[in-house]
Amino acid sequence: SGLLGRHVIFLLLKKNYKVIATSKKKPSINHKNLIWRKMDLSKKLENSRLKKIYEKVICLIHIGAYVPAPGQKKKLKLINQINVISSSKLASWSKQNNKHFIFISGSILYKNQNSKNKENSPILKNSGNTYLNSKILSERKLLSLNKNKFKITILRASSFYGFGMNKKKLIPNLIRKISSGKNITIYNNNKTEVNFIHAKDVSEAILRCIKYKKSGTFNIGGKKTLNFFKIANIIKKEKRSKSRIFLKKNKSSQILNRLDVDIKKSKKILNWKPKIEFKKGLQMIIKKQCI
Repeated sequence: SGLLGRHVIFLLLKKNYKVIATSKKKPSINHKNLIWRKMDLSKKLENSRLKKIYEKVICLIHIGAYVPAPGQKKKLKLINQINVISSSKLASWSKQNNKHFIFISGSILYKNQNSKNKENSPILKNSGNTYLNSKILSERKLLSLNKNKFKITILRASSFYGFGMNKKKLIPNLIRKISSGKNITIYNNNKTEVNFIHAKDVSEAILRCIKYKKSGTFNIGGKKTLNFFKIANIIKKEKRSKSRIFLKKNKSSQILNRLDVDIKKSKKILNWKPKIEFKKGLQMIIKKQCI
């Protein structure tokens, strides 16, 4: 029912797949080929329940995760239950029942923030970030299952964006402020380079994995990184706004994780590449479009 889940559902329905969507909140999508079943990942997942829902699926795509909002108190038990225990349970059930399991991870796991990471680049062993630690542990547990021809795919996506983003995130926040003509101040712009990938492009990669039955770990990212000044300028031109953009320096500002990745493996094996330029992706957000 979130940002990426919504895009995946729309794309699969467009390609005539039948979709069983499980989430705590029902997606606001009505379609003859969409079935929704309530599932709360904060609760214990019973095998009998999983069998009843997923018995006939060819592939289980796990997107759900608990991501604490900025400033929100981190609930450690909840993060562990949803992000680690549930992921491991769904993967184990998929292995036992011979189902292709696709797990959405992130390039945030890579140890070196300033390089264009490949799939075999070093991964963080530990982090000061509770959410990030849960993703590191999840991947570790899932990969430990991959011993006896278990078909598992891990997609390490860069920073994805699209319709349905949290309003507090950078892009929706800039759209809102620039649309209302407010001025924008960007601090240490040379430290704000980030690799953005549209959720539809991530969905296309998922579709390729299903279609070609590809397992393994794949990087999914945009063609290039963008800094906040470029993003704000694209939005300003698109909205024809009179907002002014100011660049300032701030000694206390930290360098962002670029989340940049090498996508050669995905291009070669999945026959995938990002197609949506940032301007087009921005227009899709404004028009509330997923496909």
